[in-house]
Amino acid sequence: MKVKSRIENIVCRIDFKQNICFDERVAREKGITETKHLQAYVYSHPKLNVKMMIFQTGEVILSGAKDLKEIESSFWNLKKKLKEIGARIDIRPDTEIEIQNVLATGNVKDYLPDLDIDLEKVSSGANAAYDPERFPAVFLSYPLHDSKATAMLFKSGKVLVGDVKSHEDANIVLEKVVEQVRY
Repeated sequence: MKVKSRIENIVCRIDFKQNICFDERVAREKGITETKHLQAYVYSHPKLNVKMMIFQTGEVILSGAKDLKEIESSFWNLKKKLKEIGARIDIRPDTEIEIQNVLATGNVKDYLPDLDIDLEKVSSGANAAYDPERFPAVFLSYPLHDSKATAMLFKSGKVLVGDVKSHEDANIVLEKVVEQVRY
């Protein structure tokens, strides 16, 4: 069965491998704001729903992207913005962009429309945890590559997939959820 999830959010880490220094006043004027609880600055992409948390160590946490094109656009937009505020950043061969987490959604009912989802039955699996008094979904975990992917399955059939690094992995997890619900 071929299932298709929808990416809701990609979180990635960019490491410029160099310190980022700039005038804080100029940064504020150009739309980069200081966080209250962390020693970091936040910049929002002007056209995308992507936010970037900039640390002076050269690391940036980017969240809100829906695909790799949005990550790339945000990366170059940030580079341009940093240049505008006087920060000198060289893109070097050791500059890293690493996807940390992909959050995706899907729906079991798209593949099993007539099935009444029994969360108690699904939660009897060794990979499941369910406490309906505390949360209305079954938590499922699946070994994937060298980590564990997770999913939350709701009675409505909606599935939230996380702890994966790609859209393909999210689809694999969604397929596993559909198979587990089917039996």
